[in-house]
Amino acid sequence: MRDLFLILVGALIGAFVKPFQDSLYAPRLKVEFANDDRRFILEVMDQSGHKFAYLRIGIRNAGWGTARNVRVLATRLVLQSHAGPEPFDSEVLDLPFAITHETAMDIPRDSYRIVDVCRAQHRTNVELQFLFVKTPNYFPRDLAAGTYRMTIQATAENCRPTPATIEFTWRGTGFAFR
Repeated sequence: MRDLFLILVGALIGAFVKPFQDSLYAPRLKVEFANDDRRFILEVMDQSGHKFAYLRIGIRNAGWGTARNVRVLATRLVLQSHAGPEPFDSEVLDLPFAITHETAMDIPRDSYRIVDVCRAQHRTNVELQFLFVKTPNYFPRDLAAGTYRMTIQATAENCRPTPATIEFTWRGTGFAFR
């Protein structure tokens, strides 16, 4: 009888502790970006001498568990065209992780991954290009210097989605977060 009582008490305690334990060990995604950090505004030169400036964001896992199949999605953009600000929210677009160009990646606890957002190409003319995995053919191409706003969402299989709004200025030659 005593053993049955202990089993029931253990099951009852387990039923109350399990949700708390799951939330304690769940991953928590955070979006990071800063003007003065070379991880997020990267200027490089290719073998032909053409300059590229990449605008990037970091996705950090601040939880105690590994975030599984993390994806970063652009849900809304406010673009600058020669006609003025132009919202683009007709599609949800995947952003690739830097170096691997994968759309989904695991992020271990206390670490981060870099996501490429856009780049400026300095060839014969300066051009801003967003680095979505697949860009719709009706996405505006005549992007002008100005302030851009992007709403993103970092999602994973085993944690809540994390929304963030990124605002940056493209001066026609370089980037700066606002």
